[in-house]
Amino acid sequence: MQPPATRLPRVGGSPTKASGIPKGIPKPVTRSALGAASTVAGEKRKVPESPKLPAKRSTSGPKLGKSTTGIKMSTRGAASFAPKRKASAPTLGKSTTSSITTRRGPVSEAAARRPASAAATRSTARPTTTTAAAATRPVRPATSLGGPSRTPSARTSAASRNGNVTPEDGRLDNLEKMLQMIHEEQTKMAALTATKEDLASVVLNAEDKERENRRALSNGSEEMEALRARHLRDMEEIERQLRTKERENRGLLSELSESSEELGRQRDIVRELRQQLADQSTQHMTLSAQLTASQAQNNALQIEVERATLAVSAMKAELEAGYQKAANAEELAALRIKEAQAECDRRVAEIEEELRTAETIRRKLHNQVQELKGNIRVFARVRPVLGREQDNPEGVAQITYGDERLAAETGQSQLEVRTKSESATGKEREQVLSFQFDKVFQPKDGQQAVFEEISMLAQSVLDGYNVCIFAYGQTGSGKSWTMEGGDTPETAGMIPRAIEMIFAVSAQLRDRGWKYTMEGTFLEVYNDVINDLLGSGQFDTKRHEIKIDKDNNMTVTDTVSLPLSNPQQVSTLLEKARSRRAVAATLMNERSSRSHSVFALKVRGYNPLTNESSQGILNLVDLAGSERLAQSGAGENKDRLKETININKSLSALADVIGALGQGQQGGHVPYRNSTLTRLLQTSLSGSSKTLMLCNLSPLAAHLGETVCSLRFATKVNTTPAGTAKRTLTKG
Repeated sequence: MQPPATRLPRVGGSPTKASGIPKGIPKPVTRSALGAASTVAGEKRKVPESPKLPAKRSTSGPKLGKSTTGIKMSTRGAASFAPKRKASAPTLGKSTTSSITTRRGPVSEAAARRPASAAATRSTARPTTTTAAAATRPVRPATSLGGPSRTPSARTSAASRNGNVTPEDGRLDNLEKMLQMIHEEQTKMAALTATKEDLASVVLNAEDKERENRRALSNGSEEMEALRARHLRDMEEIERQLRTKERENRGLLSELSESSEELGRQRDIVRELRQQLADQSTQHMTLSAQLTASQAQNNALQIEVERATLAVSAMKAELEAGYQKAANAEELAALRIKEAQAECDRRVAEIEEELRTAETIRRKLHNQVQELKGNIRVFARVRPVLGREQDNPEGVAQITYGDERLAAETGQSQLEVRTKSESATGKEREQVLSFQFDKVFQPKDGQQAVFEEISMLAQSVLDGYNVCIFAYGQTGSGKSWTMEGGDTPETAGMIPRAIEMIFAVSAQLRDRGWKYTMEGTFLEVYNDVINDLLGSGQFDTKRHEIKIDKDNNMTVTDTVSLPLSNPQQVSTLLEKARSRRAVAATLMNERSSRSHSVFALKVRGYNPLTNESSQGILNLVDLAGSERLAQSGAGENKDRLKETININKSLSALADVIGALGQGQQGGHVPYRNSTLTRLLQTSLSGSSKTLMLCNLSPLAAHLGETVCSLRFATKVNTTPAGTAKRTLTKG
């Protein structure tokens, strides 16, 4: 009958082969499964069954979980003491064949006192699963002393084994052996008792362990429920995360596709980089060779550097000495620089003084040149034929110009006009009239060529002189075009060009200490009445008077004088005056000026370095053209008729003044007061200013009569003596 299974570990391994134990020696007591029968001193003892729990190792008994096959037991004893082998429970602990140390007790002490011969007969039991040999031996009945009883057959067998002895000797020997065996059995009993106590302790420990395991099982069940709930929550969370991961996976797949494309591009780049790497490797080898050569050169250079270092050390010593010399030289140089600076400042002051002196001399020489040319100069200008005049039936007048090179050498230009007239007998007579002026401008000459000749007069205004430039001629001869010009820089007239030049020269003289202020007025004489073109517009009603002081300075009352700081302001001023000037259409001119205009620019200068001040006036006059009533058709309109009469009257008064001056009536009467125009030009014609007359001529044959009259008047002006121009320059 198989013993019940148990979860307790076996105390030690049980021998399974009876043949391995010598006869007469009882088998060692081993730990068997709980509940199985154990044979001790010929009696079966039942061990109480313990709960099926893992045994807790006891600190007092033999070590659990280890095999006890190595325990040294007595090899002597009868075979009847061996218990019947039964199947043991599987070992729960780790089994080993090595010897373990058991608790010392009577058995171990008795074994220690055994003779060597008894120990020599002992053999080690080999574990086996069969118990056939042990089962064939009968169980020895217990004696009164607790030891096995010996039968005669056994004694006879023992005697036969020991040889021929006497019965007394055999009994004594058997008695000694029996006593020894009894002692051994007692020792075994003590060991079994200790083993029993250990097993009882193990059982108690196992019961405690079982209770603990049950509590742990209960706690484990609760934990299992909690774990199930937690598992469900975790599963839900995992499913949610799984859905999230699926979405992320789809995104990652998209990114993977893009990454694949990017990988393709990167592979192309890698191929290019590999090619570059190969090229770089080639270059690296080349550079390595060059580096080797450079290192050789470097070694040579290091030798040279060492030599140079020695040289530098020597040079440093020299440099220290040089530093001292340089410091001394620097001090000397600083002293010399101060002296040179003082000399330079002194020289600059001298140069500035020389420059101011030169400027004074220049102004003086410039004035002398202008006086040598004449304080009253006459230029003649023939305008070109206009487009609408190409079909004129009478054609172009025959005007011949002199040699320009001869004119440049002599300073006088020639002009010849061929005229035709009838004699008293009715025959046609051709006549050549020759005229000579300071300058004659042909139709090909533009505005710039004309201004170059009069620019020196504009310069005189900054030097403190009064300058008068007036245009004279018949209607339609180009007077207004010459003075005012067109809208482009190439066609600008004398007035804007003169103003621009004065501003430019005044800016240059600013470096020499001169500071200038300018102001302008624009007047017209219409029907012998003065109108202010820059005023409020009360024409022909507001009375303006002309006043001349003892210094021959002229002023006009109740006129607007505008300060000017740049040429653009002058352009605005001229445009305003042009729009308000009296003009009308006649048969000879679509836009005929019906008044005389006078633009006056007053220039004041001051030099704080020399404490000098100057004042000059530039008068730019555009005279209305003389005209014949029959040719201009002005007689058909009473306003035009009145304008023509006043224009011709004022021009006749101007001719009378020029004539009186030409006759040399110094100190005599000069009829300036016969006309408002001559009164306005009195300071310009009296000899105290530099005067230029521009005689404008028409190239048409139909106007030849008026052209000849204008040339004769210009000749009279050109031959008029004039006094010395007075300069307005003061110091202090």
